[in-house]
Amino acid sequence: MGQYRKIQQQQNNDSNAVIRRNRFGRAIDYNPLKILHQLLEHPKIAFVGISNWTLDAAKMNRMVMHSIPAMNHKDLEDTAKSIFGKADKHKNSSFTKDIEKLVQIYEKITQHKTNAFKPNGNKHFFGIRDFYALVKHQSVLKAQSISLEGYLRNFGGFEESKSSEQLRKILVEVLDMRDLDISNQFKLWTPVRCVQSNVTRKTILDNNSLQMYRHCM
Repeated sequence: MGQYRKIQQQQNNDSNAVIRRNRFGRAIDYNPLKILHQLLEHPKIAFVGISNWTLDAAKMNRMVMHSIPAMNHKDLEDTAKSIFGKADKHKNSSFTKDIEKLVQIYEKITQHKTNAFKPNGNKHFFGIRDFYALVKHQSVLKAQSISLEGYLRNFGGFEESKSSEQLRKILVEVLDMRDLDISNQFKLWTPVRCVQSNVTRKTILDNNSLQMYRHCM
């Protein structure tokens, strides 16, 4: 706070500093953020906290909460259309079907009733960032069935056989590909090769807004 006051003194009266705290909800053990209570009651400092979890009532009652709900089917389609549009893929008459398949696969994975896609019981292991990365990757392919690299980069890499088996079944069902072709793609796009492709691929289509880089874990 002392550093904030020094900055505030150096600024003119028309400007104000803002404190931004990311992953706000992760500081829950021993309640270290209790020190913020008095600062939030009579705020002299603008404060923005971003969290994936609901905070305790003591903080929620002292803030204005803006909640962003999970994206529904139409939200996912609209987002994919926007990304495909940047790659001029909207000029392709089949791009609507391609987007529908992407959304179906993402929903089947994230809404799967088993624990196949919930390593260590983490039901939020896959999220919307994985969908964004998949759509960006698929938006530059000439045909959805050419390569499964995008799917395996974002939803593959599991050692558990049940995870790979369930992903294979979903891809066979939605993409209407033969199980043999799917299996060959799994052998081709191993986790190591996906990582190599990720770190060596450059900006695509000379469009800086479309990147194929992705953290691979």
